[in-house]
Amino acid sequence: MAQQIGELVWKIIVEGSNSANLPNKVLDEAVKIFSELLNNRFKSVKKVYIDRCVENISRNSAANECIAIIQNVVKNTYAHYINNIKIDHRANLIRYLEANCMISTLVVNSILVLKRNVIALFPNDDPEEQQQQQGLLQMMMVVGNGVG
Repeated sequence: MAQQIGELVWKIIVEGSNSANLPNKVLDEAVKIFSELLNNRFKSVKKVYIDRCVENISRNSAANECIAIIQNVVKNTYAHYINNIKIDHRANLIRYLEANCMISTLVVNSILVLKRNVIALFPNDDPEEQQQQQGLLQMMMVVGNGVG
């Protein structure tokens, strides 16, 4: 039953992030509840949902929400097992996420996609502004490729 509740909240987060009909406050609360469930009730499937978050970030699907979930899980991680590896401290979980999931690269790339989408939504006719935006995107691409 608990896992079914977790799946329901997960669906609300993933599908709600792509819906204009779900208020941000509800989505934020769902992220908070889901993070608490992962930390307190679903410790045995924490890895499954972390991997789902990483996958969603890489596809830019509910990326902001998944980043928030991972941040909340990392903040509240003290000791548990992932793939039979004892994670004693949040620093070890961060090392796991970086070594096995390249989380920082995924997050930077997600930010790049968001920035490109924002620029596409609000085109600017000023050549100087366009040049600054292109320079910023190029710089971010270099940073994104150099992370990890």
